[in-house]
Amino acid sequence: MLALILGCIVAAASGAGWPLMSTIFGGLSNTFLSAQSSFGGDAWNNDSSTSGATMSTITSLNSSASASSGALDQISKELFLSQTIQYCLQYTYLGCGVLVAGYLQIAIWITVSERMMNKIRAKFFEAILRQDIAWFDEKQSGTLVTHLSDAMERIKEGVGDKFGLLIQYVAQFFAGFIIAFIYSWKLTLVMLSLTPLMALSGGFMGKMISSASRREQELYSVAGAIAEEVLSCIRTVIAFNGQKRESDRYENALQTGKVEGVKKSIYTGLGMGVVFLIMFSSYGLAFWYGSTLIASGEIPRGTVFTVLFSVMMGSFALGNAGPSIALIATAKGSAHAIFEIIDRVPAIDAYNRAGKKLAAPRGKIEISNVSFRYPTRPDMTVLNGVSIAAEPGETIALVGSSGCGKSTLVNLLLRYYDVTSGSIKIDGEPIKSLNLKWMRNLIAVVSQEPILFDATVEENIRFGRQNVTHAEMMKVCKMANAHDFISKLPQGYKTEVGERGTQLSGGQKQRIAIARALVRDPKILLLDEATSALDSESESIVQEALEKAAKGRTTIVIAHRLSTIRNADKIVVLAHGEVKEVGTHAELIEKKQLYFDLTYSKTGEELLSGARFWSLMFLGLGVLEAVTWFFSAWLFGVAGENVTMKMRLSVFKNVLRQDVAFFDDPRHSTGKICTRLATDAPNVKAVSVFISKHKTYIETARVVQ
Repeated sequence: MLALILGCIVAAASGAGWPLMSTIFGGLSNTFLSAQSSFGGDAWNNDSSTSGATMSTITSLNSSASASSGALDQISKELFLSQTIQYCLQYTYLGCGVLVAGYLQIAIWITVSERMMNKIRAKFFEAILRQDIAWFDEKQSGTLVTHLSDAMERIKEGVGDKFGLLIQYVAQFFAGFIIAFIYSWKLTLVMLSLTPLMALSGGFMGKMISSASRREQELYSVAGAIAEEVLSCIRTVIAFNGQKRESDRYENALQTGKVEGVKKSIYTGLGMGVVFLIMFSSYGLAFWYGSTLIASGEIPRGTVFTVLFSVMMGSFALGNAGPSIALIATAKGSAHAIFEIIDRVPAIDAYNRAGKKLAAPRGKIEISNVSFRYPTRPDMTVLNGVSIAAEPGETIALVGSSGCGKSTLVNLLLRYYDVTSGSIKIDGEPIKSLNLKWMRNLIAVVSQEPILFDATVEENIRFGRQNVTHAEMMKVCKMANAHDFISKLPQGYKTEVGERGTQLSGGQKQRIAIARALVRDPKILLLDEATSALDSESESIVQEALEKAAKGRTTIVIAHRLSTIRNADKIVVLAHGEVKEVGTHAELIEKKQLYFDLTYSKTGEELLSGARFWSLMFLGLGVLEAVTWFFSAWLFGVAGENVTMKMRLSVFKNVLRQDVAFFDDPRHSTGKICTRLATDAPNVKAVSVFISKHKTYIETARVVQ
């Protein structure tokens, strides 16, 4: 807070320094004009025809003023030199003060913004991890990655040195007009007559830019999601020669974002054009009215310069604040999506410390008349009146065709979702009444597709329990039939497994996942088709490890191959979200009903894949005509978007050309490539924004591909 206050003070001081120069300039002008009156005009007219013409005009005004107010003040050469030196020293002191204030302003605001962004990033990531699974069902991971990179950069631009510059410009604006009012309120009021129009145009510009920035972020988030999806599945893309198709899909998503970016530049150009049109119109009005005041002798000659330059600097500050306002408006649009997530408290809150913690949990499970609908599919009943009981240490197998609700039961046991009706209890307590974090520590899950992080084997196992000793780790790895192959790895337990475990085989990844589950010594073990993706040899090894892991624990098994659950204490057959049969393997075979048909069916289960439909249609932008500022901002905006789109697309296409070994390198992980796509191109676009602001024309070198 102290740094923010100090940053505001030095920014205001830096801004106020510019209008103060006009007071020095006005006094210096009075000194020069008095000297001309005292010493004669010949010495002032010898330098050039231009300066002579200028001073002739001033002399004419002097004559008019003299006729109205009497003779000009006389001044000696010594006094003239003394006053001139005094004003020069004042210029020097003021310049040094502005230099120090400007340095402190930028240094403080950049430091504050870096600290602020670190906190926002941490809180945003923490808020993401806090959300319930229903929220993730409606989001794409690529969109969240884009928020963490591109949107954060936009916020950083809005709260860093650009915000300090805005304070500087505001202080410069007020200081300029305060000085102008002090010296001549009449002339200042005339110049202010057009200011309301300038304020209205600036407010409209800020609102439109903020709205366009929000839409632009949303659309580029879609492109980021596509990039993350493709890069995370790069082997599949390469295997099916899908590089061209995926690059076209990415290009189409970028195109929609480009349209919104161009719209934003149009709004910026239109707003800035109107601001400068009004500003220069007020200057013309001031020159006309100021000349009449000088001629009538109402104000001294130098006062006109003081008022004119004070208002001019204040007005220019308002105009210069436009780009800063645009960046802050963009940051506001980006921050809206970020803080919407940060402020969201999920219905199932893993950070909530409330709830019971049982003293001696045993692992008894009671599922009573449970019905459930997914929040994203409220019209489809997935479970309907399901009731299952599991005593401590029992193994319960769930079988049935795809879509019958087996995995949904696992999700409900972990309380990823709350049941629509009915209840689920652990040791007689409804899971809603239990402390969520404590309850999930009782349960371990081994899924069909093992998820490993880009870390060492040891670090991946520690995700199960952070304080596990190396001896305990080796023990559970032996139980999971993983110790032998881990010992043969180049660095043993310190071996990097690669992104999502790409350096290991499917069976090896699954055994590490089993060890990670066992290291927390769970009372309840959930096995969700843990061997379905493995070959026969790997399956037998993993199945042996799973049987060891299940001993002494309440185990819920979702079976892919029915031969793996023959020894289960109880088999529950599900169909269409309902329990159809319950019994042991022998009992159900003897009944010769649904389980019998599943066991001896010639065709196995087939996994159904859902299709995602993308429909993003946006209206094209309208072509507007305005003054030079409008066209400048628009054309540079178009150029910037074209450059960033070409850069993103070229990088993306080039990445898709690489071989699989390229993606095995930790430096080329999905997250790092997506971050480069999201941040580097917008940083290049910022160059065009800088050029547009200063109206500097450059020739872009041709990029040799």
